[in-house]
Amino acid sequence: MLTRVVMAWLASAAAFFVVAHVLPGFHVANVQSALLAALVVGFINGTLGAIIKFFIFPLRILTLGLASVVVNAAMLFLTSQVVTGFKLDGWVPALLGAVALSVIALVLRLMLPDGKPEK
Repeated sequence: MLTRVVMAWLASAAAFFVVAHVLPGFHVANVQSALLAALVVGFINGTLGAIIKFFIFPLRILTLGLASVVVNAAMLFLTSQVVTGFKLDGWVPALLGAVALSVIALVLRLMLPDGKPEK
């Protein structure tokens, strides 16, 4: 279980690096910044993000989930204020980065073993 959590964290950090190399306005200075940004985003999304998403649930239904992208972009902005070496140049990189991070992290996590023994 712990190894899966660590692997998911590393996959998220790798997603930060990929997005930083592809998306203009999304900057990650080094490996330590990517690891810390992935950790902080996970913590913020698990606490504050979960509370916000709970309260905007009706808006998420009305916008077919697009409100979640805005919340995730706001969480990225908050993370960029906390983590040295992670910088966003505006809302467009934050919104595109939120989408790209979600897709890349999902694909990487799907490639992780589930921890269950094979039969």
